[in-house]
Amino acid sequence: MSNISSPTPYEQRPLSEPPLTREMFEAEKSYQASLSAALTMSRQGIITDSEFTIISTKLREKYRPVFGTIFS
Repeated sequence: MSNISSPTPYEQRPLSEPPLTREMFEAEKSYQASLSAALTMSRQGIITDSEFTIISTKLREKYRPVFGTIFS
């Protein structure tokens, strides 16, 4: 019996398709830019840590980033 987990939606893309569509790239770019702005506001004390957590959660829900969740 294998301990390999189920493939992610990214891994299920057929090899004939590009690994990252334009829509996925745009969503990733928007997510990273928005998260960066929120992080800057948090570091400057404009928003609290709990507000940053709420914002980052909402951004993940909105943009569904492929790579952003790997690095967070």
